[in-house]
Amino acid sequence: MLIDPAIRHNAVLYDPYVSSTAGQVVGYSFAQSYGTGALSMSGPVVQDNVKVGNLVIAKFMFECVNKTSKELGVAGEPSHGGWGMNLDPNGMNTRPNRISSWFPAIMNYLNSQVFCIDWNRATDTGTIDFGYADPAKYTGAMAYTPVEPGSQLWIFPISGIAIGTTFFRGEFRVMMDTGDPGWGFKIPRWAVDEYFKALFPGKGLDSLVWNEQHSTYQIPCATQLIDIVWGVGLEEKRGIGWKDLKKYYIQGVSTEWCLCDVSSEHGMDNGKEIYHWPQWVQKRNYMVYDYGNRRVGFGGKDY
Repeated sequence: MLIDPAIRHNAVLYDPYVSSTAGQVVGYSFAQSYGTGALSMSGPVVQDNVKVGNLVIAKFMFECVNKTSKELGVAGEPSHGGWGMNLDPNGMNTRPNRISSWFPAIMNYLNSQVFCIDWNRATDTGTIDFGYADPAKYTGAMAYTPVEPGSQLWIFPISGIAIGTTFFRGEFRVMMDTGDPGWGFKIPRWAVDEYFKALFPGKGLDSLVWNEQHSTYQIPCATQLIDIVWGVGLEEKRGIGWKDLKKYYIQGVSTEWCLCDVSSEHGMDNGKEIYHWPQWVQKRNYMVYDYGNRRVGFGGKDY
């Protein structure tokens, strides 16, 4: 299509003009933006046969991106759009009427109304399993937490945080975003405080400086990080090992001081705090998105 190569990079293009089964849906268009509006995409609506795995949906209508903001392009990586995997039953942001997104269009053809994401961190590749959770891809019991009633996004409660051998019970809300490649493990300020207390036993937090811009503490770069675990429901727990938590030099500050991935950065939703967990968290679990039962599952894995 018409995406600027400087933004598109190496993305494979879909061209409806060379498809014998494609056609533009006359009078329809779409526009989508994220965050403050700086991340945006738009284009026409196209109808074509779409195949994913062995499943083919004939004459499926979908958004065709031909314009994106430069913020959606990352150097060396393709610009990308949304795939329609959220819980919104109203469909895509198309005009003049909204049309069905991908998963609601296919879920009645599946054995179960779920999709599961399995990401291999070593190869930076992965698969999406439609209609089933593969027990060969995770260890132990699957840990489920319910999606917030009425939510059109994957928003659910986390029951607390474990640091070392101590579990600190305190429920908070998380939104899992399958499309955000961002980094960072975002949890409430009380949980951040407990984590950094455990990093410096006997010293407390008075020896550290709170970095307001990044919503975390500045720590000596030589600090050894520790594992952090979150609660799923009343019994099951999942976590991130210290090797997966990164430290960063603070720009404009001595190279002896760093920030790490653990922060209390959050947004507000209906007057309540909400913590955004991106792909980085999902890659450390076998993720089950159960559309039919409105719940999210975490399966343990070590790859």
